Amino acid sequence: MSAVLASLSPRDRKLLAGLVLFFAVVGGGLLLFLAKGDLDAKAAQLRSAKDTMEVMVAMEEMYQEASTKLAASESHLKEARGVRLDAHVEKIAAQTGVSDQLRSVDEQGSEMEGNLKSTRYRVELRKVPLSQALDFLYDLEVSDYPVSVDRAQFKTIKVDNETMINLTLDLVTLTLKDGV
Repeated sequence: MSAVLASLSPRDRKLLAGLVLFFAVVGGGLLLFLAKGDLDAKAAQLRSAKDTMEVMVAMEEMYQEASTKLAASESHLKEARGVRLDAHVEKIAAQTGVSDQLRSVDEQGSEMEGNLKSTRYRVELRKVPLSQALDFLYDLEVSDYPVSVDRAQFKTIKVDNETMINLTLDLVTLTLKDGV
């Protein structure tokens, strides 16, 4: 190989050196281009993994909060297991002074969803002063019993020139399935 190089004229050696240098630069540039593309792909993959990790950490925190709330809710439902809704409603009616106006607490039906039993009730109060009706409704909503008002129907009536309320409530209670 050195005999071939020695037989080349100085001009041809310069051209050969330039040609080798050209291909070395082009090859190096191509390698850098490919390496940069690979690094960019790896960086994008790393960002994606980091974003996924952040989402997973946030979801784990949400899961822990939900698990804590679920355990507290199940404990609350277990505590209320022995108390019937009609007794609870009568107790609140006595506290708010509307025991005489409480007409009925009737079960409308129930349905199971997983370990929860959802039972619907209709509560009727007749000829109640507005302030006492609102007190009854407020005490029912803020009580520790697992009940919520699904629908409330107020009907005003006049009794001896005094405005009274006929109140019909559709309530929903939640209970745990027996054995849970």
